[in-house]
Formats: sequence, structure tokens, C-alpha cells
Amino acid sequence: MKEIGDQRLVHLATAQECMFDVTKKIEQWESSQLVLEKNAFDTMNMSDTILNLSKEGTQLVEQLQEYFLIGMAEAREEEIKLVASLLLDIQGMFDRIVDHSFCANETAHILEAEVAEQREIGEGMKDRVGMVIDNIDAAAACEEFLFAEF
Repeated sequence: MKEIGDQRLVHLATAQECMFDVTKKIEQWESSQLVLEKNAFDTMNMSDTILNLSKEGTQLVEQLQEYFLIGMAEAREEEIKLVASLLLDIQGMFDRIVDHSFCANETAHILEAEVAEQREIGEGMKDRVGMVIDNIDAAAACEEFLFAEF
């Protein structure tokens, strides 16, 4: 009977060591999760800024076109066409930047939501590991108590 008790204690001790290793891995994962959360938040802020700057750039081009039309009253027709074409090209560039900004912004928001979901999953894992550790500790204490009886 003593041999069986010794084996059980060895198994429980091994399980406790494994749970300690799992706990260390979860701590490493949590540290990585914090870095990921910060980067997702920073990415979202940057994409919001890019989107806002792109919209401002488009508005400035539109204002420039208005002033151009007023100021070019005495200019030659080919100069007007050249500048008008250039302004349209600039506006097209800003429109493409805005389109890409919307995509980047949406991706950043999705990333941020996924990071939040990962946080919840991690918290659930920590809770479950804690329960397993508590049960292993209780089983080891019970086994030691029973072993002391013999």
C-alpha cells in the first residue's frame, strides 16, 4: 500500500510541476497579449489620424479648386487645363488615400475587437488552470493525509 501511495504522490507532484510550467507559459502569453493590445490600440489611433488627415487634404484640394477658378480668370486656356488636370490628379490621390484609410481603419478596429476577445479567452484559461491547480493541491494534501495514516 505504501508503494501505491508513493506512486500517487509522485504523479501528483509531477502534475503540480506541469501546472507550474503551464502557469509560466500563461504569464508569458499575458505579457505578449499586453504588447499586442498596445499595438492594436496604437494602430487604431494611427489609422484614425490618417483617415482624418486624408479627409482634410481632400477638403483643401476642393477649396484650392474653388480659388483656382476665381484666380484663373485672366489665365490662358491651356494653363487653366493644365492646373485643373493637376488638381484633379491631386484630388484623385487623396480619394485613393481615403479609400485605403477606411480599409486600414476597419482592419484596426477588427484587430482591436479580436484582441479583446483574446483577453477574455485568456482570462478563462487562467481561471481553469487555477481550478486545476487547486484540485491537484487538494488531492496531494488528501493523499499525504491518507499516507500519514498508514
